[in-house]
Amino acid sequence: MNVPELIVRSTLKKLVKQELDVKNPDGIRVEIDRSQNRVTLGALFVQDGKPQTKITTKELSESQFSEILGERMGDSQKAAIVVKGKTVTCYTYDKNLIPTEIEL
Repeated sequence: MNVPELIVRSTLKKLVKQELDVKNPDGIRVEIDRSQNRVTLGALFVQDGKPQTKITTKELSESQFSEILGERMGDSQKAAIVVKGKTVTCYTYDKNLIPTEIEL
C-alpha cells in the first residue's frame, strides 16, 4: 500500500466512525456524483455475527469527500472509492456508467 492509499484509507475510516458510528468497517464505499451534487458513504461491518450496512448521503459542497479525488476525476460526473481490507481502489464512470480504474 502506498502513502496516498494509506492516507485515504485512514481518512475514510475516521469519516465512517464520525458519520456512521462504525468503528471497524470491513468495507467502505464512497460514491461521488457531481451531476446531483452529492456524496454517498457506505460501510459494511459485522454486528452480532451478522453482516450489516450503513449508508448516508450528503451534499457535495458540504462534504470532505470532494477533495479526495480532486482533478483525477477529470470530466467524469461520477466516481467511487472502495476500501476493502488494506486495498484502496478508485474508479471514474463515463456517461454509460462504465468504470475505469484510476491511480490514487
